[in-house]
Amino acid sequence: MARDDLEDERFALIAERRHSLADFFRTLPDSGWRAPSLCGGWTVREVAGHLCAPLLISTPKFAWEIVRCAGSIDRTLDRLARRYAQLPTDQLSDVLDEHADDRFTPPGYGAIAPLTDNVIHTLDVRWSLDAREPIPERSARMALDFMVSPKAKAFGGGRAAGLRWATTDLDWSAGAEGDPAVSGPADAVLLVLSGRRAGLDEVTGSGATVAAERLAR
Repeated sequence: MARDDLEDERFALIAERRHSLADFFRTLPDSGWRAPSLCGGWTVREVAGHLCAPLLISTPKFAWEIVRCAGSIDRTLDRLARRYAQLPTDQLSDVLDEHADDRFTPPGYGAIAPLTDNVIHTLDVRWSLDAREPIPERSARMALDFMVSPKAKAFGGGRAAGLRWATTDLDWSAGAEGDPAVSGPADAVLLVLSGRRAGLDEVTGSGATVAAERLAR
């Protein structure tokens, strides 16, 4: 597939994820919005704020926020997530719907970064609320491929090296044959790769202990 066609497909998958999450958010009672997500330190509402932030803030304003946070991207993202989480919940859902086709990407990453971000944060929300559902296969494969790539380290990943990863519900694997294996459902594997301990309960194999040790660090 040509690169432009692949990017178009990824943006279409991002739009699908945003619409799906907006629909789910509209079903939540107040207690659901206040519930802790799997993303450390953020409630479900703050995850929604994070996903809406790049759709609402301009690039110059985002750059200024980085300056205010002494160059820390993590602090900047946390500040913006908490700020936009103050919007009314119906507005947060509407932003995801109305801006579903926006093509924001962080410099140097392309559409795979926001696609992976939306996939993983959907898991953060749904798993925490016991409302798990399968990730659409194409989105799952793309997110998994990204999270085992070198670029994932700057995106909160970087836990894949030296292990053989495989999914039990998709025909997908990565890593060298003979390396300690970690296998499980695609959503659980993605959570482990992104540093969420909740996924550890559903992965098995000789590499699962290694993966758990990496998350503990």
